[in-house]
Amino acid sequence: MKLTIAISLSLFALGCSQTPYEDVSSTTLVEANQDQTLTIHDHVTRIGNKLFKSSKHIKLKQGVAIGTFIPINKLNGNSLPSDDFLGHQIQESFVTVGTQAGLNIIEFKTTPAITFKENHDLMLSRDAKRVDESINAQYFLTGTYTEQEHSYIVNARIIDLETKTVVAAATDYIPLNVLFKSQKTSIKHEMLYRKAY
Repeated sequence: MKLTIAISLSLFALGCSQTPYEDVSSTTLVEANQDQTLTIHDHVTRIGNKLFKSSKHIKLKQGVAIGTFIPINKLNGNSLPSDDFLGHQIQESFVTVGTQAGLNIIEFKTTPAITFKENHDLMLSRDAKRVDESINAQYFLTGTYTEQEHSYIVNARIIDLETKTVVAAATDYIPLNVLFKSQKTSIKHEMLYRKAY
């Protein structure tokens, strides 16, 4: 009888150690790891799908130029970061996503000729003197982003260049940990701190 009670108590204790909390935490970890494996491009693809679903009257043959996404509080262009990695990468991803969606993407940063250097060649430039002044585009895809505690909120829109009408718009987020691994960053007093890499 004592042996039966001891075995029953052992099984009960073993059963209690297998609580649903372990399952919940492992599920949460799996979701977090899956989210961390997504790239900026994956998130832009999701935003692009929302954007293109909301578009009105855009014909695939009409040209679309894609601009840099800038911080929402820097719309005047002053004090922009010298290397706005996030804004440029969102722009570049939209070039890919838009092309794959069948839009007629106009690359307005192309120069008239390829420039050869010792270790690279160039045909893209952000120097206004080196690119064509006229752009054969009917639409401009651009947007803004703003940093929050754990993510960037990204606002994308397609503007009809003739009427200045917004013909498509979407808002979504990009987690901060997509740019930097979460264990390498922390947020204190609304400031992002990076540890050494």
